[in-house]
Amino acid sequence: MDTETFLYIIIIIIIIIIIIIIIIIIIIIIIIIILLWFYFWLVSSCGGCSAPLYKRSRNSVQARRQSERPGQRQTSAGGKMVRCAR
Repeated sequence: MDTETFLYIIIIIIIIIIIIIIIIIIIIIIIIIILLWFYFWLVSSCGGCSAPLYKRSRNSVQARRQSERPGQRQTSAGGKMVRCAR
């Protein structure tokens, strides 16, 4: 085996490894974007926008009344909003 063929084989292997790494990075970025979108859809007050993430005191009825808007369903788990009416 001469050196030119060996160099070509090494270059092809390096290019394949770089392409695989780029594909893995793109897949990881897509997964992160999907997880962030899902998180904001669960926690935000309007379903798509990144609304303020706050913790309400469970005793405070006034804060609860101020934070509630019509069409929302809430849960007491951690005091965060979980679902919105679509």
